[in-house]
This record gives sequence, structure tokens and C-alpha cells, in this order.
Amino acid sequence: MSLLREVRIRARRVAPQILAATLVAYFGYHAVEGDKGVKTWARLNDDLAAATEHLTVLVAEREKLEMRVDLLNRKHLDPDLLHERALEVLNYGRPDEYIVIYPSDQ
Repeated sequence: MSLLREVRIRARRVAPQILAATLVAYFGYHAVEGDKGVKTWARLNDDLAAATEHLTVLVAEREKLEMRVDLLNRKHLDPDLLHERALEVLNYGRPDEYIVIYPSDQ
């Protein structure tokens, strides 16, 4: 009987410590691995950096296209660009010009 009593006494002393360690481990795990954890935060920061870089590339490409469209505006038409586009669209060339044809994937 005294052995059972001794186990109960020791279990009462150790149980709060085990419960506290379990809670610390649980919350620590979810602080690192959870939906709002450190790893998710780092992954989201990497995704944000990649998206910002992609946005920078797209903005530069859009500005380039807007500049080309602006050169074809009726108010101030660029004759060189008009000639280039006409030759490309109509597939024409002058007799003294050399035409280099690239594969379609370039």
C-alpha cells in the first residue's frame, strides 16, 4: 500500500512539470511549423520578393511597349518605326537589303 501512496505523491509533484513541458513543446512546435509560424513567414517573404522582382520586370516591359505604341501615334509618327513595322507585317524588303530569318522560337 505504501508503494501506491508513494507513486501518487511523486506523480502529483511531477505532473505539473510534465504538463508545462508538454505545453511549451506544443506551442513551440506551432510557433515554428504552424500556419503563422516562422517557416511560413520566411516562405511568404521569399514569395513576396519573387513577386516584386517579377512586377519590376513586367513594369519595365510595359513601359517599353508603351513607348513603342507612343512612337506609332498619329500626332508624332516615327518614320523609321513605321517603315520597320510595314516591312515586317507585309513581309517586304528592298532589293539591296539582306533578310535574316530566325527560327520562330526566338
